[in-house]
Amino acid sequence: MPHRIADRIGAGKIDRSALQLCSLTGLQLMEGAGAASACLADELAGPGAVTAFCGNGKNGGDGLVAARHLMCSGRKVTVVLLGRPEGKEPASDTKVNLMALLKSVESGALTVLEVNDPAGMAQALFAATGSSLVIDAVLGTGAKGAPEGLASDAITAINSSGVKVLSLDMPSGCPADGGPLPGIAVRAYATITFAALKAGLFSEPGASLAGRIFLAPIGIPDIAASHLTGELLDLELAGGLLPERQSWAHKGDLGKVGLIAGSVNMPGAAVLAAKGALKGGAGLCELFVPEEAYAPILGSGMLAETMVRPLPSKEGEFSGELPDDAAKVLLSKDAIAIGPGIGRSPGAGELVRKVMKLAPRKLIMDADALWFLAKEPELAQGFAGDLLLTPHGGELERLLPEPSSDARIVRARECSALYGACVAFKGPGTVVAEPSGRFRIVHAGNSLMATPGSGDVLTGLSAAYAARMDDAFDALSAAAYVHSLAGDLAARGGVASILAGDIAASLPEAASMVATRRQAPGRCRTGYSEITRAV
Repeated sequence: MPHRIADRIGAGKIDRSALQLCSLTGLQLMEGAGAASACLADELAGPGAVTAFCGNGKNGGDGLVAARHLMCSGRKVTVVLLGRPEGKEPASDTKVNLMALLKSVESGALTVLEVNDPAGMAQALFAATGSSLVIDAVLGTGAKGAPEGLASDAITAINSSGVKVLSLDMPSGCPADGGPLPGIAVRAYATITFAALKAGLFSEPGASLAGRIFLAPIGIPDIAASHLTGELLDLELAGGLLPERQSWAHKGDLGKVGLIAGSVNMPGAAVLAAKGALKGGAGLCELFVPEEAYAPILGSGMLAETMVRPLPSKEGEFSGELPDDAAKVLLSKDAIAIGPGIGRSPGAGELVRKVMKLAPRKLIMDADALWFLAKEPELAQGFAGDLLLTPHGGELERLLPEPSSDARIVRARECSALYGACVAFKGPGTVVAEPSGRFRIVHAGNSLMATPGSGDVLTGLSAAYAARMDDAFDALSAAAYVHSLAGDLAARGGVASILAGDIAASLPEAASMVATRRQAPGRCRTGYSEITRAV
């Protein structure tokens, strides 16, 4: 079963569903989260002491339970209780666990520090630096805005301690939805999250702050999380999306792709898109280029396996004319991709409009085609087939009516709903969304993939998968994952940079790994399991 992903609101719904539908209590959920956290903390800490920073919310309660379990196992534990704001009581379940812990203060294995001022925080920092592990239970998934007051001071102390940090549910200060940090945040060695994965753990900058990621079910049945529409797009899920290639298949069974790409000034975009389609396993790929770019592209010898056709051009870019014979060829394809390197001339825009009127079941739009779509969003409303968009950050902002600092999953879903399209929002933790609200976050890829032409390869790969697969959302998801995994394979060995061609060259190996689900197994322990990457 795929790993479900929750945003901040979704995480709260899981708890409520567990309480209402599954007859669980808040104390039971807290006990499960704390016990799993203690088990992992015991593994990470080695023989040394543990210091737990606990806030006043439910996240702090999880930390108190973890501290109790660690103390009962004989480990020396210091609990840092953050003073509560005036007139505000701790969460009820947290208060119960606090009272249970305070009854054990006399134990030599437990020290409790209640911190209300800078002097107390200095004492807490001293305790942390003498520990082998710090538990971060300051702020949970329900926190909004920048950490303030003692919470901010605690995060500073945790980051200054110089020891391993285990964060509970999310590193304190990181938004559960992902997106920009509103203020200071914990830098964790590991994060254990409960019931479902949180979107912010797989989107930057949260992904870089979370460290190793562990998931603890804590006894919540699947039905409590059945409302979640997000999934982690990992090797296992991607492997279930790609259709099996039958041993008797011929090229006619593997999808026919039409690509419209390139110009005199950007012939490489066309070449890379074609490589993405062919390396992605397309049975046939026909590339349409401006006639002024035809000879240079054909003569380069880089596209020996591709059928290259010229279209009328003007000043090195498409003129906008689409002859009947070319239109007939395009209509014979299972998927069409348009945009890489076509430029922004009036003729290129006219060609985009004509293609959108005759396209078959699936149309992939990228790069300059998205620029025209942003200018005329009504084009999407009249499109009868499956529309697949692959924007990077700048392109997505143009597609949406207003700029925003919302999380990537929010913006991807907004774009998908607005255009009635499947959207792959490229970047760290690529988000794939469909109009129904479902989304997937790619658990692969690296910063070296931010290189010219990388998106062109994805365009061709998306067309190849869309031509073979019935479901557009699954096709775009599989393409996004295989492309990111290929980037990881290309970056093996600690190289300083990679080229788009390196990503294209690694596509067959990535697809093979997905087909066979070959992955280093995640480590499993009682109460939790590690979420690992394929490479």
